[in-house]
Amino acid sequence: MLRKEKIFLFLVLLLAIIRGSSYIFIKNIIAIQSPFEIIFFRFFLTGIILLIFYIKDFKKLNSYDFIFGLLAGIFLFSAFAFQTYGLKYTTVSKQSFLTSLYIIVIPLLDFIFFKNKIKKNVITLFFLILIGLFFISFKDFKNFEISLNFGDILTLLCALGFALNILLFSK
Repeated sequence: MLRKEKIFLFLVLLLAIIRGSSYIFIKNIIAIQSPFEIIFFRFFLTGIILLIFYIKDFKKLNSYDFIFGLLAGIFLFSAFAFQTYGLKYTTVSKQSFLTSLYIIVIPLLDFIFFKNKIKKNVITLFFLILIGLFFISFKDFKNFEISLNFGDILTLLCALGFALNILLFSK
């Protein structure tokens, strides 16, 4: 493997570790501050930083770019809002799994909105993920009792928000 590829793989691993550990960090912060305060500060600070670096580009926006950016922002904000608020009511491990469902939701939405064919391996992965969801949602195996709580539902909406954001950028 080339040196650049190794560096890239290391950076991807590092980012995955940081992203994965952020669930625990946010779960602890939710005990002190409300989820929407956390979301407000994350997006407000990010917006200020982006405005500083891209003020010249912001002045050149046309209506298409404005609408595209507005939709992308709404989808991204909703994803993070549902995720942060949902984490208040569910476990870190369950949320990390449920959030990752956006990966499989993207091809489904692509089929629904744009009639693009779903590949067979995506269908297989979809059923494997459903089996995983089935197992992590069991409250009681003996009585076949499934437990999806309010936080889990919010996290599923989070996955939908991420999927819509990514699908919008792909088109």
